[in-house]
Amino acid sequence: MLASGLSDLTQVPCNGKAADVIHQDGIHILVNMNGYTKGARNEIFALRPAPIQVCVDFVRHHYRCFTVSLNLCQYRCTNVPL
Repeated sequence: MLASGLSDLTQVPCNGKAADVIHQDGIHILVNMNGYTKGARNEIFALRPAPIQVCVDFVRHHYRCFTVSLNLCQYRCTNVPL
């Protein structure tokens, strides 16, 4: 069961329509915590449905850091020192 006012985007298979739902719901900050894991829908972030997009990159190896953040998000949170 979803909290009041939340939309279940797993029921919206089209990334473009999912981005429209995010925009219509008035989401101001969209957070990506999936990176390139199975089932991630980074294409939604590429459509920029929210004015602020944040990618969370918690990695164990420095070579994987920032792979999603650079292209899809204006901000990133990471456990890797800059």
